[in-house]
Amino acid sequence: MANGLLREEEKEFKTFYKRALWWVEHREILKQIGLIFWMICDAILIIYASWGLIDGFVLNSDSENRYVATAAIVGQTDLHAFTRAHAAKPIGVGETSVFPLSDRRYDFYTSISNPNTSWYADFEYTFSFKDGETTTQNGFLLPGEEKPLVFLAHTAPTRPMSAGVRLSNVHWHRIDRHVIPDYEQWYADRMNFSFQNILFTKDLQVDSQTIGQASFEVKNRSAFSFWEPNFFILLLRGNSVVGVTRTTLEQFKTGEMREVKVNWFGPLPAVSKVEVIAEMNPFDKDVFMSLGK
Repeated sequence: MANGLLREEEKEFKTFYKRALWWVEHREILKQIGLIFWMICDAILIIYASWGLIDGFVLNSDSENRYVATAAIVGQTDLHAFTRAHAAKPIGVGETSVFPLSDRRYDFYTSISNPNTSWYADFEYTFSFKDGETTTQNGFLLPGEEKPLVFLAHTAPTRPMSAGVRLSNVHWHRIDRHVIPDYEQWYADRMNFSFQNILFTKDLQVDSQTIGQASFEVKNRSAFSFWEPNFFILLLRGNSVVGVTRTTLEQFKTGEMREVKVNWFGPLPAVSKVEVIAEMNPFDKDVFMSLGK
């Protein structure tokens, strides 16, 4: 039994010895064969690359240039189309109305709208008319918003004619959906005001003068307090705006209700409805009061 195991080990050793001896005897030849094979592959690669360069820059340079130019034009066209498709659309502007006050003063009013739901804008605006223009004011327009744009109590020797508004320095800002994934809910959480008892009277006597007065109650139902929120007051006859003004409340705190009264001097139009619109920019952190104020 032992002799059988020894003979098996001797056979395996002889086989290993023969293989090792063969490798030692042919190692140099194998190295030369490998080197020649590598040189052949390298030469093939060099020839292939050289042919590609010669074909592209010498034999078919014109067609290659046309292809590159065409690809560049198509790429720019696609990029331009993509940019235009996703760019902010212009602000919509309505017709301008001029409302006379007393002492040669006039209110200018128009309506502007933002057709974009993912962009908001800040801008400058000026009302111009036949014989002059108002001073430049700053404005903003939130995503999807339609709001009044006004200039109040402008002094002019005669009633301004052919009035219109000019927007300038319009800067668009895209909403970051990673920060504000649901803008409608984000806006509703901050601009949550309720209005009631909205009235307009035109027979109020002050110093033997008959004036009008708009009044309403507003409640801040949001969880935020505001330093100076603005509110537009629109007088309407049917669907037409016949008067406009704006009032500001100081330090309007969360949960608070205020009664607001605004006197109306000058010619009093026939009014069938009063509309109150809050105006604040929730993207401006300075409009919010700090906690504890």
